[in-house]
Amino acid sequence: MLFPITVAALSIWLALAYFNSSDRKLAEDLLGYVTSSFAVRQDIHIRVGDLGLRFPDLVDAAQAQLNHRLKGAKIPYVYNLVDEIPKYVVRPRNIDFEPEEVILTPVVIETEVKDTETRAETKTETEIETTAIVKAPKSFNAKSTPRKVPEYYIELVLADKVAIWLDIHELKVTLTYSLDSCHQNDVPFFLTQVIHDHLLKPDLSMFNNTLDFNLYIPKLKVNFIAAEELGETPERLKSNIRASMELLAAQISPYVETCVEFHVIDVTKKRAPTALLTNTTSTLNFFYLTSLAGITNKIQGVDLYHIHPEELEAFAEDPYGTAHSEHLKREALKGYESKVFVKDAALAVKAAVGLPDMGIDNVNLLVESMMKHFTISGLAAVLSDLLEAETFDSDKLNKVAKLVDTIIAENNNDWSKHLKCVHELHKSSV
Repeated sequence: MLFPITVAALSIWLALAYFNSSDRKLAEDLLGYVTSSFAVRQDIHIRVGDLGLRFPDLVDAAQAQLNHRLKGAKIPYVYNLVDEIPKYVVRPRNIDFEPEEVILTPVVIETEVKDTETRAETKTETEIETTAIVKAPKSFNAKSTPRKVPEYYIELVLADKVAIWLDIHELKVTLTYSLDSCHQNDVPFFLTQVIHDHLLKPDLSMFNNTLDFNLYIPKLKVNFIAAEELGETPERLKSNIRASMELLAAQISPYVETCVEFHVIDVTKKRAPTALLTNTTSTLNFFYLTSLAGITNKIQGVDLYHIHPEELEAFAEDPYGTAHSEHLKREALKGYESKVFVKDAALAVKAAVGLPDMGIDNVNLLVESMMKHFTISGLAAVLSDLLEAETFDSDKLNKVAKLVDTIIAENNNDWSKHLKCVHELHKSSV
């Protein structure tokens, strides 16, 4: 599959470089290819999370079913399932016989494409139990290390029942399978369903909803304005808001550069800087205060969000001794009920950068798909601008063709890099 695709990609560049063909005709053909037949490749790694069982043809069977579903939906993308399931296990060190590596006789799964297609049509997603798992991200600082292109992968684990764990940070789904599902030859179907309906849900959903590249925002500024009675805001509250927003900013940083700033104004003066009163496509403003609840709700027509201190349980014991001392410490360190405010702000930021609401908490998964589809949309926009221009820019066509070649040749594209490149090409067209 890779050979003809690579040849087709190289032919675009060779035609541009060496043959006396019409640049405009080449641009038209390339536009048609990008918008309807762009065979973008993506590796999906299939791994095991324990010793489990060995499947000699599981990945091949799942690949056949996945290809069938994509073909039926007329989706040109190529998802290559990479089989990383070990074919043997290392013998434990405390066993004193040879050979050191024991080759296992695998469980044979007899799969015919026709049978798997029928099975895929009759089973429903409700047969799989779905759970969300939350893990702490490996790094909160997006600029601390160079971006590493993330991998899509499925982790298989032998368990008592079939279930799915959706990772909240990595591009990963854990699928547990049971011996029962092996005997019924259902594992290939479940694997295909997990890939198509969960791991690739954002990518496949966006294929049918073309993005307007003019709506892409490369930079977003987020202002938090504390409209306080004394012109001061609690540092602990400010730190909590900043930590939450910087985590979100780090997650979307490959896609959109986000700058978070804090401002403090005296609410009693009933005025705020004009620049902070209105949201724009590239700026969001959030006003809050921790005092004057029920007295001040707006400033120059802008709503103020009241953030209240956390309520501690009433202390009814004798006001002396260790218990009272501990209560006073908790009182001094108590925070603010800012979770709802931060959540609303995060939702507004996601909406501003175009992240769709698909019921998926994994921001990284959404970001990868958004970058991919905005890149494709941007390529189409640049080619359309080329064709509409009075003077045809052959040099820009060469750059677009090179980028298309690069995308086709890769199995795991750096969409952040490609998107930035397309954005620069599009800016020069406007």
